Amino acid sequence: SSGINAEYGDMSHNTESEACDLLMEIECIDVLEQFVDATCYERVCLYLISCVPYVPEPEDKTLLKTALNLYLKFEVYPLALRCAIQLNDMDLVQDVFSTCKDPAVQKQVEFMLGRQQIFLDLAE
Repeated sequence: SSGINAEYGDMSHNTESEACDLLMEIECIDVLEQFVDATCYERVCLYLISCVPYVPEPEDKTLLKTALNLYLKFEVYPLALRCAIQLNDMDLVQDVFSTCKDPAVQKQVEFMLGRQQIFLDLAE
């Protein structure tokens, strides 16, 4: 892990795709989350999601979960929800919905769920 840290540090050299490729190759993609900051999470998530159709199971789900965790880390709930829906994991969908506290973003998430005809059991 320290070798990865020395190599990629804070990922400030626009090497996101190379870092992702290396971590996918050595099956340590979960390590990625600790090195991604607010300046590069969008590029990292887009790259991970774009790789999903080209990797075998269960790696495809690992990439989506990593992107979902990054979106949650940076409070991008609509995109986190999209990953949860792609994973077809209703518990994750519920978690994303419950975690979102901004009323405007929560409305957007509600519209997304309605459009996909996904209904959640809410305690309210």
